[in-house]
Amino acid sequence: MQRTALPLLFLLLPLASQAMSGGSCRYTPLATPAQVIAATSSEVQLLTDSIGAITLERSHFSDVPEIGAHYQLRLQTLSEGACNPLQVIGITRLAPNE
Repeated sequence: MQRTALPLLFLLLPLASQAMSGGSCRYTPLATPAQVIAATSSEVQLLTDSIGAITLERSHFSDVPEIGAHYQLRLQTLSEGACNPLQVIGITRLAPNE
């Protein structure tokens, strides 16, 4: 038994030194206005005041947004770890004068 366990240990040692992705991640809340710059049936591209251009899945919107429409985005941006860099918390369409 000792003969089989020792070679297996040597096979696992190289794996222990490899960097792992994922794990515990921390996010920073962010509220930012954004304007739609492109939209398809599957994706919406927005230009934000805070983090530049982003692409979101169309499923975050009740209908396909019009180019030029303004929204208030409530997001969480990744500040630590190797997880999804952006989480959408809420999206509110703004009236033209807001």
